[in-house]
Amino acid sequence: MRLNYWISCLYFTISYGYDMGEPLLYGHFPDGFKWGAATAAYQIEGGWDEDGKGLSIWDVFTENGENVEDGSTGKVACDSYHKYREDVKLLKDMGLNSYRFSIAWTRILPQGVGEVNEAGIEYYRDLINTLLAKWS
Repeated sequence: MRLNYWISCLYFTISYGYDMGEPLLYGHFPDGFKWGAATAAYQIEGGWDEDGKGLSIWDVFTENGENVEDGSTGKVACDSYHKYREDVKLLKDMGLNSYRFSIAWTRILPQGVGEVNEAGIEYYRDLINTLLAKWS
């Protein structure tokens, strides 16, 4: 199931404009082509109220169960907050060479301003270090 999620996140990046005569159309990808995945913090992290994280606008919006058709929330999501090492391994095992992720600022600055949540900093530091170790 987690692999299906990552496959659904697969995206293509080319650093120059698209040309209809591009060899890409004929089964060849140019040197330097980046295969990667992209995620959004709310949709993947979960851990919505752990380690000092503040509430995001999405946490509040989905809480009443009426604003999303099926009543789902990001409270657990894909649980990447706890399983990021497995997720990074999946990225590597799929042969991807790039990953774009967003940061839940409510994990870093729970009140929006003021005191920094060290547990949030540690989570993103660990994620980045795990990514760097896998791609080094």
